[in-house]
Amino acid sequence: MEDVIEVQDQFYILATASKATERTAVLQHDDAFAVFDLHGDVGAFGTSEQGLYFEGTRYISRFRLRINGRRPLLLSSRVKDDNELFGADLTNPDMPLGERGVVIARDIVHLFRARFLWDGTCHERIRLWNYGRSKLAITLTSILAHDGYAPKQLRTRGDRLAYSNGIVLLAAFVFLLGRALQVLEIGVAYTVWTGIGAVGTLTMGVLLFGEALSPMKIAGIVLVMIGIAALKFAPG
Repeated sequence: MEDVIEVQDQFYILATASKATERTAVLQHDDAFAVFDLHGDVGAFGTSEQGLYFEGTRYISRFRLRINGRRPLLLSSRVKDDNELFGADLTNPDMPLGERGVVIARDIVHLFRARFLWDGTCHERIRLWNYGRSKLAITLTSILAHDGYAPKQLRTRGDRLAYSNGIVLLAAFVFLLGRALQVLEIGVAYTVWTGIGAVGTLTMGVLLFGEALSPMKIAGIVLVMIGIAALKFAPG
């Protein structure tokens, strides 16, 4: 029987469910991170913050692995200190077979899960060992779900960071413009200010967002800089 059952969008947890399922493990690499329970499952107890995220959006909200339709038992699990690799040792619970009264005893099958994130992709390896004396018919199934959820705290944090950086940069620009007006005419100072802003914006677009830098753009930057120099050093 499952630790969790769903009835009309409500989730009910068995009183015998393991306390380990309440704890979580975290993996992170660049803009991707994953939050899941110690079994390696995502969303085992219904709606939660668990999932596979990339750039603040959740792409996997549920990922459950089952052996012959049942949730494996947790033996141990660990995450490396750098949060790059997860491993879990699991085993089978008592599993009834098709024949009446025939049961595969627990701890016969060892299931190992290894998981890591790399370049925006989640990689997982699963291995099985049969420690019994006879062949077993084992079926592994998985349940995947996606909801595109973006945590509010992540969006709010990003918005606050963008707004605060924008305010700081705007204040710096106004301060520098004021200093320039002490030695330059207002027409020259404003023209120089806008020209440098245009060149800086184009440069940041190339460096941060990978925008193409064509020969025409390079020529435009050179002409703008020549015009700024001419205004600065023009007599009276």
